[in-house]
Amino acid sequence: MKKHIIIILILTFGYALFSFSRLGSFTNPNTFIENKEIIIENKDSAIISKLRYFTGHNFKKMKLYTSFDNKKYTELEDIKDTSVFSWNDIFINDTFHYLKIVLDKETSLGEIALYDEQNNQIDIKNILNGKKIIDEQDTVPKQISYYNSTYFDEIYFARTAYEYANGLPAYEWVHPPLAKIISSIPIKLFKMAPFYYRFMGNLAATLMIPILYLFSLKLFKKTKYAVLTSLFLIFDNFHFAMGRLGTTDSILAFFIITSYFFMYLYISTKNEESLKKKITYLFFSSLFIAFSISTKWTGLFAGLGLAIIFFIHFFKNYVENKKITKNGKKILLYTILFYSLIPIIIYISCYLLFPNMVYYKTRNIKEIIDITKSMYQYHSTLTESHPFYSTWYSWLFMYKPVWYYSNEVGSLRATISGIGNPIVWISGTISIFYLFYICFKKKEKKALFLSIGYICFLLPYMNISRGMFLYHYYPCYLFTMLATTYVIIQITKVKKNFYLYYIVIVIFFFLYFYPAISGELMNPNMIDRLRWLPSWIF
Repeated sequence: MKKHIIIILILTFGYALFSFSRLGSFTNPNTFIENKEIIIENKDSAIISKLRYFTGHNFKKMKLYTSFDNKKYTELEDIKDTSVFSWNDIFINDTFHYLKIVLDKETSLGEIALYDEQNNQIDIKNILNGKKIIDEQDTVPKQISYYNSTYFDEIYFARTAYEYANGLPAYEWVHPPLAKIISSIPIKLFKMAPFYYRFMGNLAATLMIPILYLFSLKLFKKTKYAVLTSLFLIFDNFHFAMGRLGTTDSILAFFIITSYFFMYLYISTKNEESLKKKITYLFFSSLFIAFSISTKWTGLFAGLGLAIIFFIHFFKNYVENKKITKNGKKILLYTILFYSLIPIIIYISCYLLFPNMVYYKTRNIKEIIDITKSMYQYHSTLTESHPFYSTWYSWLFMYKPVWYYSNEVGSLRATISGIGNPIVWISGTISIFYLFYICFKKKEKKALFLSIGYICFLLPYMNISRGMFLYHYYPCYLFTMLATTYVIIQITKVKKNFYLYYIVIVIFFFLYFYPAISGELMNPNMIDRLRWLPSWIF
Protein backbone atom coordinates (compact mmCIF):
# COMPACT_ATOMS: atom_id res chain seq x y z
CA MET A 1 0.00 0.00 0.00
CA LYS A 2 2.86 2.37 0.77
CA LYS A 3 4.12 1.95 -2.79
CA HIS A 4 0.75 2.98 -4.20
CA ILE A 5 0.54 6.03 -1.96
CA ILE A 6 3.96 7.19 -3.18
CA ILE A 7 3.01 6.65 -6.83
CA ILE A 8 -0.32 8.45 -6.40
CA LEU A 9 1.37 11.40 -4.72
CA ILE A 10 3.98 11.68 -7.48
CA LEU A 11 1.38 11.52 -10.26
CA THR A 12 -1.12 13.82 -8.55
CA PHE A 13 1.30 16.50 -7.37
CA GLY A 14 3.18 16.37 -10.66
CA TYR A 15 -0.02 17.09 -12.55
CA ALA A 16 -1.08 19.72 -10.00
CA LEU A 17 2.19 21.64 -10.38
CA PHE A 18 1.72 21.70 -14.13
CA SER A 19 -2.02 22.39 -14.30
CA PHE A 20 -2.15 25.03 -11.56
CA SER A 21 0.77 26.89 -13.13
CA ARG A 22 -0.54 29.92 -15.06
CA LEU A 23 -4.08 28.91 -14.14
CA GLY A 24 -5.03 32.53 -13.60
CA SER A 25 -4.16 35.78 -11.90
CA PHE A 26 -4.23 35.96 -8.10
CA THR A 27 -5.22 39.62 -8.18
CA ASN A 28 -8.07 41.38 -9.92
CA PRO A 29 -10.09 44.43 -8.87
CA ASN A 30 -12.40 43.65 -5.97
CA THR A 31 -13.95 47.04 -5.29
CA PHE A 32 -16.76 48.09 -7.62
CA ILE A 33 -19.12 50.99 -8.23
CA GLU A 34 -22.57 50.98 -9.83
CA ASN A 35 -25.06 53.56 -11.07
CA LYS A 36 -22.62 56.46 -10.90
CA GLU A 37 -21.39 59.34 -13.00
CA ILE A 38 -17.61 59.65 -12.95
CA ILE A 39 -15.54 62.54 -14.31
CA ILE A 40 -11.80 62.21 -14.96
CA GLU A 41 -9.64 65.27 -15.56
CA ASN A 42 -6.84 65.01 -18.14
CA LYS A 43 -4.60 67.94 -17.19
CA ASP A 44 -1.85 67.25 -19.73
CA SER A 45 -4.23 67.39 -22.71
CA ALA A 46 -2.33 64.46 -24.17
CA ILE A 47 -3.96 62.30 -26.82
CA ILE A 48 -5.62 59.37 -25.08
CA SER A 49 -5.22 56.24 -27.16
CA LYS A 50 -7.50 53.93 -25.15
CA LEU A 51 -9.44 53.28 -21.98
CA ARG A 52 -8.94 49.91 -20.27
CA TYR A 53 -11.70 48.92 -17.86
CA PHE A 54 -12.62 45.95 -15.67
CA THR A 55 -16.23 44.84 -15.37
CA GLY A 56 -17.96 43.52 -12.26
CA HIS A 57 -20.65 40.86 -11.86
CA ASN A 58 -23.18 42.94 -13.82
CA PHE A 59 -22.65 44.94 -16.98
CA LYS A 60 -25.56 46.32 -18.98
CA LYS A 61 -24.53 49.74 -20.28
CA MET A 62 -21.76 52.31 -19.92
CA LYS A 63 -21.60 55.64 -21.77
CA LEU A 64 -18.49 57.74 -22.38
CA TYR A 65 -18.46 61.50 -22.97
CA THR A 66 -15.61 63.98 -23.54
CA SER A 67 -15.35 67.70 -22.83
CA PHE A 68 -12.85 70.56 -22.75
CA ASP A 69 -14.67 72.72 -20.20
CA ASN A 70 -16.54 70.22 -18.00
CA LYS A 71 -19.80 71.80 -19.17
CA LYS A 72 -20.47 70.83 -22.76
CA TYR A 73 -19.95 67.10 -23.37
CA THR A 74 -19.83 65.11 -26.59
CA GLU A 75 -20.87 61.45 -26.58
CA LEU A 76 -17.91 59.24 -27.42
CA GLU A 77 -19.03 55.64 -26.98
CA ASP A 78 -22.03 53.58 -25.86
CA ILE A 79 -20.86 50.23 -24.47
CA LYS A 80 -23.38 47.43 -23.90
CA ASP A 81 -23.42 43.85 -22.62
CA THR A 82 -19.69 43.38 -22.09
CA SER A 83 -18.48 40.15 -20.44
CA VAL A 84 -18.40 40.17 -16.66
CA PHE A 85 -15.17 40.08 -14.61
CA SER A 86 -13.05 40.83 -17.65
CA TRP A 87 -10.65 43.49 -18.84
CA ASN A 88 -11.64 45.32 -22.01
CA ASP A 89 -10.19 48.09 -24.18
CA ILE A 90 -12.01 50.99 -25.80
CA PHE A 91 -9.85 52.78 -28.37
CA ILE A 92 -10.34 56.56 -28.16
CA ASN A 93 -7.47 58.32 -29.98
CA ASP A 94 -8.69 61.78 -29.04
CA THR A 95 -7.76 64.82 -26.97
CA PHE A 96 -9.93 66.16 -24.14
CA HIS A 97 -9.68 67.73 -20.71
CA TYR A 98 -12.50 65.72 -19.16
CA LEU A 99 -13.82 62.18 -19.60
CA LYS A 100 -17.24 61.39 -18.19
CA ILE A 101 -18.27 57.78 -17.53
CA VAL A 102 -21.97 57.16 -16.90
CA LEU A 103 -22.88 53.73 -15.52
CA ASP A 104 -26.28 52.14 -15.86
CA LYS A 105 -27.95 51.00 -12.61
CA GLU A 106 -27.20 47.37 -13.52
CA THR A 107 -23.59 48.01 -14.48
CA SER A 108 -20.66 47.34 -12.18
CA LEU A 109 -17.21 48.79 -12.86
CA GLY A 110 -14.08 47.73 -10.99
CA GLU A 111 -11.09 49.64 -12.36
CA ILE A 112 -10.00 51.83 -15.26
CA ALA A 113 -6.74 52.89 -16.86
CA LEU A 114 -5.93 55.47 -19.53
CA TYR A 115 -3.09 55.19 -22.07
CA ASP A 116 -1.22 57.70 -24.21
CA GLU A 117 -0.18 57.31 -27.84
CA GLN A 118 2.90 55.30 -26.87
CA ASN A 119 0.67 52.88 -24.96
CA ASN A 120 2.02 54.10 -21.62
CA GLN A 121 -0.40 54.11 -18.73
CA ILE A 122 -1.31 57.61 -17.54
CA ASP A 123 -1.42 58.34 -13.86
CA ILE A 124 -5.03 59.22 -12.99
CA LYS A 125 -5.14 61.60 -10.02
CA ASN A 126 -8.08 63.92 -10.50
CA ILE A 127 -11.36 62.04 -10.43
CA LEU A 128 -14.80 63.04 -9.24
CA ASN A 129 -17.14 60.64 -7.43
CA GLY A 130 -15.39 57.39 -8.34
CA LYS A 131 -12.21 56.77 -6.35
CA LYS A 132 -12.95 53.04 -6.19
CA ILE A 133 -12.19 52.65 -9.88
CA ILE A 134 -8.59 53.82 -9.45
CA ASP A 135 -7.82 52.27 -6.05
CA GLU A 136 -6.39 49.00 -7.43
CA GLN A 137 -4.13 50.22 -10.22
CA ASP A 138 -1.62 47.48 -9.48
CA THR A 139 -4.12 44.98 -10.88
CA VAL A 140 -4.22 46.57 -14.35
CA PRO A 141 -2.57 44.01 -16.67
CA LYS A 142 -0.04 44.78 -19.37
CA GLN A 143 -1.99 42.46 -21.67
CA ILE A 144 -5.58 41.25 -21.56
CA SER A 145 -5.78 37.45 -21.68
CA TYR A 146 -7.44 34.35 -20.24
CA TYR A 147 -5.02 34.79 -17.32
CA ASN A 148 -6.82 37.88 -15.99
CA SER A 149 -10.31 37.73 -17.53
CA THR A 150 -13.25 35.36 -17.79
CA TYR A 151 -13.75 33.39 -20.97
CA PHE A 152 -16.45 31.12 -22.42
CA ASP A 153 -19.07 30.03 -19.83
CA GLU A 154 -17.09 31.46 -16.93
CA ILE A 155 -19.24 34.55 -17.51
CA TYR A 156 -22.11 32.50 -16.03
CA PHE A 157 -20.48 30.09 -13.58
CA ALA A 158 -17.70 32.25 -12.13
CA ARG A 159 -20.14 35.13 -11.82
CA THR A 160 -22.62 32.95 -9.93
CA ALA A 161 -19.89 31.58 -7.67
CA TYR A 162 -18.98 35.19 -6.81
CA GLU A 163 -22.61 35.94 -6.04
CA TYR A 164 -22.90 32.92 -3.76
CA ALA A 165 -19.70 33.98 -1.98
CA ASN A 166 -21.02 37.50 -1.43
CA GLY A 167 -24.66 36.81 -0.60
CA LEU A 168 -25.98 38.34 -3.83
CA PRO A 169 -28.83 36.99 -5.95
CA ALA A 170 -27.38 34.16 -8.04
CA TYR A 171 -27.51 34.68 -11.81
CA GLU A 172 -27.08 31.19 -13.31
CA TRP A 173 -30.12 29.04 -12.49
CA VAL A 174 -30.45 26.52 -15.35
CA HIS A 175 -28.33 23.94 -13.50
CA PRO A 176 -28.51 22.87 -9.84
CA PRO A 177 -26.28 24.92 -7.54
CA LEU A 178 -23.87 22.51 -5.81
CA ALA A 179 -20.77 22.89 -8.00
CA LYS A 180 -21.19 26.67 -8.12
CA ILE A 181 -21.40 26.73 -4.31
CA ILE A 182 -18.22 24.62 -4.17
CA SER A 183 -16.51 27.00 -6.61
CA SER A 184 -17.46 29.93 -4.38
CA ILE A 185 -15.41 28.63 -1.42
CA PRO A 186 -11.98 29.93 -2.58
CA ILE A 187 -13.61 33.22 -3.58
CA LYS A 188 -15.09 33.57 -0.11
CA LEU A 189 -11.81 32.62 1.58
CA PHE A 190 -9.56 34.77 -0.59
CA LYS A 191 -10.93 37.06 -3.31
CA MET A 192 -12.53 37.17 -6.73
CA ALA A 193 -9.70 36.44 -9.14
CA PRO A 194 -9.24 33.91 -11.97
CA PHE A 195 -7.02 31.55 -9.96
CA TYR A 196 -9.65 31.25 -7.24
CA TYR A 197 -12.76 30.84 -9.40
CA ARG A 198 -10.94 28.18 -11.44
CA PHE A 199 -9.41 26.49 -8.41
CA MET A 200 -12.11 23.96 -7.49
CA GLY A 201 -12.65 22.82 -11.07
CA ASN A 202 -8.96 22.17 -11.54
CA LEU A 203 -8.77 20.52 -8.12
CA ALA A 204 -11.53 18.13 -9.22
CA ALA A 205 -9.60 17.40 -12.43
CA THR A 206 -6.49 16.72 -10.34
CA LEU A 207 -8.31 14.46 -7.87
CA MET A 208 -9.53 12.30 -10.75
CA ILE A 209 -5.95 11.02 -11.02
CA PRO A 210 -5.87 9.11 -7.70
CA ILE A 211 -9.45 7.92 -8.27
CA LEU A 212 -8.64 6.60 -11.74
CA TYR A 213 -5.41 5.05 -10.43
CA LEU A 214 -7.24 3.18 -7.65
CA PHE A 215 -10.09 2.26 -9.99
CA SER A 216 -7.68 0.81 -12.54
CA LEU A 217 -5.72 -0.98 -9.80
CA LYS A 218 -8.92 -2.59 -8.52
CA LEU A 219 -9.98 -3.58 -12.02
CA PHE A 220 -6.67 -4.84 -13.41
CA LYS A 221 -4.69 -5.76 -10.26
CA LYS A 222 -1.32 -4.46 -11.48
CA THR A 223 0.51 -1.26 -10.61
CA LYS A 224 1.81 -0.67 -14.13
CA TYR A 225 -1.72 -0.65 -15.55
CA ALA A 226 -2.97 1.70 -12.82
CA VAL A 227 -0.12 4.06 -13.74
CA LEU A 228 -0.95 3.66 -17.42
CA THR A 229 -4.59 4.69 -16.95
CA SER A 230 -3.53 7.67 -14.84
CA LEU A 231 -1.10 8.78 -17.52
CA PHE A 232 -3.89 8.71 -20.11
CA LEU A 233 -5.70 11.26 -17.98
CA ILE A 234 -2.61 13.33 -17.17
CA PHE A 235 -1.58 13.59 -20.82
CA ASP A 236 -5.00 14.22 -22.28
CA ASN A 237 -5.41 17.71 -23.74
CA PHE A 238 -9.20 17.74 -23.30
CA HIS A 239 -8.96 16.94 -19.59
CA PHE A 240 -6.30 19.63 -19.12
CA ALA A 241 -8.36 22.31 -20.89
CA MET A 242 -11.60 21.39 -19.13
CA GLY A 243 -10.05 21.34 -15.67
CA ARG A 244 -8.60 24.83 -16.08
CA LEU A 245 -11.90 26.32 -17.26
CA GLY A 246 -13.94 27.84 -14.44
CA THR A 247 -17.13 25.89 -15.11
CA THR A 248 -18.69 22.85 -13.43
CA ASP A 249 -17.98 20.01 -15.87
CA SER A 250 -14.78 18.69 -14.30
CA ILE A 251 -16.50 18.68 -10.89
CA LEU A 252 -19.39 16.71 -12.40
CA ALA A 253 -17.02 14.19 -14.03
CA PHE A 254 -15.14 13.74 -10.75
CA PHE A 255 -18.35 13.00 -8.84
CA ILE A 256 -19.52 10.47 -11.45
CA ILE A 257 -16.29 8.49 -11.77
CA THR A 258 -15.93 8.43 -7.97
CA SER A 259 -19.45 7.09 -7.53
CA TYR A 260 -18.68 4.28 -10.01
CA PHE A 261 -15.41 3.53 -8.23
CA PHE A 262 -17.26 2.92 -4.96
CA MET A 263 -19.89 0.83 -6.76
CA TYR A 264 -17.13 -1.35 -8.20
CA LEU A 265 -15.62 -1.71 -4.72
CA TYR A 266 -19.03 -2.92 -3.55
CA ILE A 267 -19.63 -5.51 -6.27
CA SER A 268 -16.03 -6.73 -5.84
CA THR A 269 -16.48 -7.55 -2.15
CA LYS A 270 -16.65 -11.22 -1.32
CA ASN A 271 -19.73 -12.71 0.30
CA GLU A 272 -17.90 -13.35 3.56
CA GLU A 273 -16.76 -9.74 3.93
CA SER A 274 -18.49 -7.56 6.50
CA LEU A 275 -21.89 -6.06 5.88
CA LYS A 276 -20.60 -2.74 7.21
CA LYS A 277 -17.94 -2.52 4.47
CA LYS A 278 -20.49 -3.24 1.74
CA ILE A 279 -22.94 -0.67 3.06
CA THR A 280 -20.13 1.89 3.39
CA TYR A 281 -19.21 1.47 -0.29
CA LEU A 282 -22.86 1.86 -1.29
CA PHE A 283 -23.22 4.94 0.89
CA PHE A 284 -20.28 6.72 -0.74
CA SER A 285 -21.41 5.68 -4.22
CA SER A 286 -24.86 7.15 -3.53
CA LEU A 287 -23.32 10.26 -1.95
CA PHE A 288 -21.19 11.08 -4.98
CA ILE A 289 -23.96 10.38 -7.46
CA ALA A 290 -26.14 12.70 -5.36
CA PHE A 291 -23.43 15.34 -5.67
CA SER A 292 -23.41 14.87 -9.45
CA ILE A 293 -27.21 15.25 -9.72
CA SER A 294 -27.00 18.44 -7.65
CA THR A 295 -24.38 19.71 -10.10
CA LYS A 296 -26.12 18.84 -13.36
CA TRP A 297 -29.16 16.72 -14.08
CA THR A 298 -27.05 14.54 -16.36
CA GLY A 299 -25.88 12.91 -13.14
CA LEU A 300 -29.20 11.04 -13.34
CA PHE A 301 -27.91 9.27 -16.45
CA ALA A 302 -24.96 7.96 -14.47
CA GLY A 303 -27.32 7.01 -11.64
CA LEU A 304 -29.26 4.81 -14.05
CA GLY A 305 -26.06 2.87 -14.81
CA LEU A 306 -25.36 2.39 -11.10
CA ALA A 307 -28.89 1.04 -10.57
CA ILE A 308 -28.47 -1.46 -13.41
CA ILE A 309 -25.10 -2.63 -12.10
CA PHE A 310 -26.42 -3.00 -8.55
CA PHE A 311 -29.45 -5.07 -9.55
CA ILE A 312 -27.43 -7.28 -11.90
CA HIS A 313 -25.12 -8.03 -8.98
CA PHE A 314 -28.06 -8.47 -6.59
CA PHE A 315 -29.83 -10.86 -8.97
CA LYS A 316 -26.61 -12.83 -9.48
CA ASN A 317 -26.30 -13.33 -5.71
CA TYR A 318 -29.95 -14.35 -5.56
CA VAL A 319 -29.41 -17.00 -8.24
CA GLU A 320 -26.27 -18.31 -6.53
CA ASN A 321 -27.90 -18.51 -3.08
CA LYS A 322 -31.34 -19.49 -4.43
CA LYS A 323 -32.80 -16.95 -2.01
CA ILE A 324 -32.38 -13.43 -0.72
CA THR A 325 -30.17 -13.72 2.32
CA LYS A 326 -30.69 -11.72 5.52
CA ASN A 327 -27.73 -9.51 4.62
CA GLY A 328 -29.06 -9.24 1.08
CA LYS A 329 -32.34 -7.82 2.39
CA LYS A 330 -30.47 -5.29 4.51
CA ILE A 331 -28.30 -4.26 1.55
CA LEU A 332 -31.37 -3.85 -0.65
CA LEU A 333 -33.09 -1.72 1.99
CA TYR A 334 -30.02 0.48 2.57
CA THR A 335 -29.49 0.89 -1.18
CA ILE A 336 -33.05 2.04 -1.77
CA LEU A 337 -32.76 4.48 1.12
CA PHE A 338 -29.33 5.79 0.08
CA TYR A 339 -30.09 6.27 -3.61
CA SER A 340 -33.49 7.84 -3.06
CA LEU A 341 -33.11 9.94 0.07
CA ILE A 342 -29.52 11.22 -0.15
CA PRO A 343 -29.90 12.81 -3.64
CA ILE A 344 -33.19 14.44 -2.61
CA ILE A 345 -31.79 15.77 0.69
CA ILE A 346 -28.64 17.20 -0.94
CA TYR A 347 -30.53 18.65 -3.90
CA ILE A 348 -33.08 20.43 -1.70
CA SER A 349 -30.47 21.53 0.86
CA CYS A 350 -28.39 23.33 -1.77
CA TYR A 351 -31.36 25.49 -2.69
CA LEU A 352 -32.50 26.11 0.87
CA LEU A 353 -29.00 27.19 1.94
CA PHE A 354 -28.88 29.80 -0.86
CA PRO A 355 -32.50 30.61 -1.70
CA ASN A 356 -31.94 33.95 -3.41
CA MET A 357 -31.59 34.04 -7.19
CA VAL A 358 -32.00 36.80 -9.73
CA TYR A 359 -35.11 35.28 -11.31
CA TYR A 360 -36.33 32.82 -8.68
CA LYS A 361 -36.63 32.24 -4.94
CA THR A 362 -36.13 28.75 -3.46
CA ARG A 363 -37.20 29.28 0.13
CA ASN A 364 -39.43 26.21 0.34
CA ILE A 365 -40.25 22.94 -1.43
CA LYS A 366 -42.87 24.51 -3.69
CA GLU A 367 -40.42 27.11 -4.98
CA ILE A 368 -37.77 24.44 -5.53
CA ILE A 369 -40.29 22.43 -7.57
CA ASP A 370 -41.11 25.58 -9.55
CA ILE A 371 -37.48 26.26 -10.47
CA THR A 372 -37.01 22.59 -11.33
CA LYS A 373 -39.94 22.80 -13.75
CA SER A 374 -38.49 25.97 -15.26
CA MET A 375 -35.09 24.29 -15.67
CA TYR A 376 -36.72 21.40 -17.51
CA GLN A 377 -38.67 23.76 -19.74
CA TYR A 378 -35.51 25.75 -20.49
CA HIS A 379 -33.48 22.72 -21.55
CA SER A 380 -36.31 20.97 -23.40
CA THR A 381 -37.22 24.04 -25.47
CA LEU A 382 -33.77 25.52 -26.07
CA THR A 383 -33.55 26.38 -29.76
CA GLU A 384 -30.69 28.89 -29.90
CA SER A 385 -27.96 28.01 -32.37
CA HIS A 386 -24.26 27.84 -31.58
CA PRO A 387 -21.30 27.32 -33.95
CA PHE A 388 -19.88 24.55 -31.77
CA TYR A 389 -22.98 22.44 -31.26
CA SER A 390 -22.29 18.80 -32.10
CA THR A 391 -24.24 15.56 -32.27
CA TRP A 392 -23.68 12.75 -29.77
CA TYR A 393 -22.26 10.33 -32.36
CA SER A 394 -19.67 12.90 -33.48
CA TRP A 395 -18.24 12.89 -29.93
CA LEU A 396 -16.91 9.38 -30.42
CA PHE A 397 -14.35 10.70 -32.91
CA MET A 398 -13.89 14.22 -31.53
CA TYR A 399 -15.32 15.72 -34.71
CA LYS A 400 -16.09 19.21 -33.37
CA PRO A 401 -14.17 20.47 -30.31
CA VAL A 402 -15.43 23.62 -28.60
CA TRP A 403 -13.29 26.72 -29.11
CA TYR A 404 -13.19 28.42 -25.71
CA TYR A 405 -10.78 31.31 -26.14
CA SER A 406 -8.64 33.20 -28.64
CA ASN A 407 -6.43 36.27 -28.51
CA GLU A 408 -3.99 38.07 -30.79
CA VAL A 409 -1.14 40.36 -29.78
CA GLY A 410 0.89 41.64 -32.70
CA SER A 411 1.97 38.67 -34.80
CA LEU A 412 1.33 36.15 -32.01
CA ARG A 413 -1.83 34.22 -31.29
CA ALA A 414 -3.24 32.33 -28.30
CA THR A 415 -6.04 29.80 -28.25
CA ILE A 416 -7.79 27.36 -25.91
CA SER A 417 -9.76 24.55 -27.49
CA GLY A 418 -11.53 21.64 -25.84
CA ILE A 419 -9.66 19.23 -28.06
CA GLY A 420 -8.49 15.88 -26.78
CA ASN A 421 -5.36 13.87 -27.35
CA PRO A 422 -6.26 12.12 -30.64
CA ILE A 423 -4.47 8.92 -29.63
CA VAL A 424 -6.29 8.64 -26.30
CA TRP A 425 -9.60 9.66 -27.84
CA ILE A 426 -9.68 7.38 -30.89
CA SER A 427 -8.22 4.36 -29.09
CA GLY A 428 -10.78 4.92 -26.34
CA THR A 429 -13.66 4.75 -28.81
CA ILE A 430 -12.26 1.61 -30.44
CA SER A 431 -11.65 0.05 -27.04
CA ILE A 432 -15.17 0.69 -25.74
CA PHE A 433 -16.61 -1.01 -28.81
CA TYR A 434 -14.29 -3.95 -28.18
CA LEU A 435 -15.66 -4.12 -24.63
CA PHE A 436 -19.20 -4.26 -26.03
CA TYR A 437 -18.09 -7.25 -28.08
CA ILE A 438 -16.51 -8.92 -25.03
CA CYS A 439 -19.73 -8.39 -23.07
CA PHE A 440 -21.77 -10.29 -25.62
CA LYS A 441 -19.16 -12.96 -26.28
CA LYS A 442 -17.83 -13.73 -22.78
CA LYS A 443 -20.10 -11.75 -20.40
CA GLU A 444 -16.92 -10.70 -18.64
CA LYS A 445 -17.57 -8.73 -15.41
CA LYS A 446 -15.11 -5.84 -15.93
CA ALA A 447 -16.15 -5.30 -19.54
CA LEU A 448 -19.81 -5.36 -18.55
CA PHE A 449 -19.29 -2.86 -15.73
CA LEU A 450 -17.42 -0.34 -17.90
CA SER A 451 -19.84 -0.80 -20.81
CA ILE A 452 -22.87 -0.11 -18.64
CA GLY A 453 -21.27 2.99 -17.13
CA TYR A 454 -20.41 4.29 -20.59
CA ILE A 455 -23.61 3.50 -22.45
CA CYS A 456 -26.00 4.61 -19.69
CA PHE A 457 -24.45 8.06 -19.66
CA LEU A 458 -24.29 8.37 -23.45
CA LEU A 459 -27.60 6.73 -24.38
CA PRO A 460 -29.95 9.51 -23.12
CA TYR A 461 -28.13 12.07 -25.26
CA MET A 462 -29.32 10.19 -28.34
CA ASN A 463 -32.86 11.41 -27.60
CA ILE A 464 -32.07 15.00 -26.57
CA SER A 465 -33.12 17.57 -29.17
CA ARG A 466 -31.44 20.69 -27.70
CA GLY A 467 -27.97 21.70 -28.85
CA MET A 468 -25.10 19.82 -27.22
CA PHE A 469 -21.34 20.21 -26.93
CA LEU A 470 -18.40 17.85 -26.94
CA TYR A 471 -17.78 18.46 -23.23
CA HIS A 472 -21.05 16.65 -22.43
CA TYR A 473 -19.07 13.51 -23.29
CA TYR A 474 -16.56 14.11 -20.47
CA PRO A 475 -17.77 11.42 -18.00
CA CYS A 476 -18.04 8.87 -20.83
CA TYR A 477 -14.49 9.71 -21.84
CA LEU A 478 -13.16 8.56 -18.48
CA PHE A 479 -14.69 5.12 -19.05
CA THR A 480 -12.96 4.92 -22.45
CA MET A 481 -9.58 5.37 -20.73
CA LEU A 482 -10.26 2.36 -18.52
CA ALA A 483 -11.47 0.50 -21.61
CA THR A 484 -8.20 1.34 -23.40
CA THR A 485 -6.20 -0.08 -20.50
CA TYR A 486 -8.32 -3.24 -20.73
CA VAL A 487 -7.47 -3.62 -24.43
CA ILE A 488 -3.77 -2.80 -23.96
CA ILE A 489 -3.54 -5.57 -21.38
CA GLN A 490 -4.77 -8.03 -24.01
CA ILE A 491 -2.28 -6.70 -26.58
CA THR A 492 0.57 -6.79 -24.05
CA LYS A 493 0.04 -10.54 -23.68
CA VAL A 494 1.27 -10.81 -27.28
CA LYS A 495 3.62 -7.81 -27.48
CA LYS A 496 5.26 -7.57 -24.07
CA ASN A 497 6.28 -3.89 -23.95
CA PHE A 498 3.45 -2.51 -26.07
CA TYR A 499 2.08 -0.36 -23.22
CA LEU A 500 5.45 1.45 -22.91
CA TYR A 501 5.53 2.35 -26.59
CA TYR A 502 1.91 3.41 -26.42
CA ILE A 503 2.34 5.85 -23.55
CA VAL A 504 5.34 7.45 -25.27
CA ILE A 505 3.10 8.14 -28.27
CA VAL A 506 0.39 9.54 -25.97
CA ILE A 507 2.85 11.94 -24.32
CA PHE A 508 4.18 13.04 -27.72
CA PHE A 509 0.70 13.97 -28.97
CA PHE A 510 -0.15 15.79 -25.75
CA LEU A 511 2.89 18.01 -26.27
CA TYR A 512 2.12 18.31 -29.98
CA PHE A 513 -1.41 19.61 -29.30
CA TYR A 514 -0.46 21.66 -26.26
CA PRO A 515 -0.41 24.96 -28.26
CA ALA A 516 -4.15 24.47 -28.91
CA ILE A 517 -5.02 24.30 -25.18
CA SER A 518 -2.42 26.44 -23.43
CA GLY A 519 -3.84 29.94 -23.99
CA GLU A 520 -0.27 31.22 -24.30
CA LEU A 521 0.87 33.49 -27.13
CA MET A 522 2.87 31.75 -29.84
CA ASN A 523 3.52 31.63 -33.56
CA PRO A 524 0.18 31.09 -35.38
CA ASN A 525 1.82 28.45 -37.58
CA MET A 526 2.24 26.23 -34.52
CA ILE A 527 -1.53 26.37 -34.00
CA ASP A 528 -2.60 26.16 -37.65
CA ARG A 529 -0.73 22.90 -38.23
CA LEU A 530 -2.92 21.18 -35.62
CA ARG A 531 -6.11 21.48 -37.67
CA TRP A 532 -6.40 17.94 -38.95
CA LEU A 533 -10.10 18.38 -39.77
CA PRO A 534 -12.00 21.41 -41.12
CA SER A 535 -14.28 21.21 -38.07
CA TRP A 536 -11.32 21.65 -35.72
CA ILE A 537 -11.66 25.40 -35.42
CA PHE A 538 -9.19 27.17 -33.12
